[in-house]
Amino acid sequence: LNPWQIGKIAESLEFKIAQRKTLFLGLSDGSRIDVFRRFNRELSHEQIYQTYEISSERANSLIEELSSDLEKLGSIKKTESPQKFETVVLLDDFSASGLSYIREENGEFKGKIAKLYHSLNDSQNALTNLFDLSQTDFYIVLYLATEQAQQNSEQLWKKMWKKANGECSIIVVHPFNDSVKIEAGDGEPFNTLADKYYDESIETKHTKKGGSDVRFGFNKCGLPVVLSHNTPNNSLALLWAETERYRALFPRISRHK
Repeated sequence: LNPWQIGKIAESLEFKIAQRKTLFLGLSDGSRIDVFRRFNRELSHEQIYQTYEISSERANSLIEELSSDLEKLGSIKKTESPQKFETVVLLDDFSASGLSYIREENGEFKGKIAKLYHSLNDSQNALTNLFDLSQTDFYIVLYLATEQAQQNSEQLWKKMWKKANGECSIIVVHPFNDSVKIEAGDGEPFNTLADKYYDESIETKHTKKGGSDVRFGFNKCGLPVVLSHNTPNNSLALLWAETERYRALFPRISRHK
């Protein structure tokens, strides 16, 4: 079919089978899986899960429901062995530097995606029951991200993923290009304000992983961004840094306390 014949494609049995063989998992509570589930009513609740940390019992249930639905679609017979997912979509809300997702430290991969990768290669982990790693396409879908985060994460993920012979891609729904960044030296009066109202007490061992102070945000991302549920630490410190000396416009709720 022609790619613009979306209606015909969506109604085809092949598409419905491929869609049902897709598993959607949240990478954090920012993925808003509850909203995603309600707005994608054509998907089964049994192919959407709020986290990639899945118990054996839950994994077995997902496989049973997948096999049952494929049988109803007429793509398999009841006597066939349990089916597996062929596509995994990992959802999250925001990335600015990409370092919390994946980074290389002393020759080892660290971060959220690296943790997931190690789980996928652990035969004792329930995730491995859901698909064959070398025959599964993986996608990370970020609702918001900078070009820097996308490039860094994609480059390192593919480097790490080579060992598994799997396919992986990162999709950003709404990308931020470098033009939105405010950087040190960009001009007055912001640089003066950033220095005058900066409090070093907001620096921690976690912020130091960005390689600098956080006047202009973690990893000097310099973003003027506030999300509805929180302010990223990659945004300008003047927006989110709450201390004994200063109150923030949009106080950040930190994971690390």
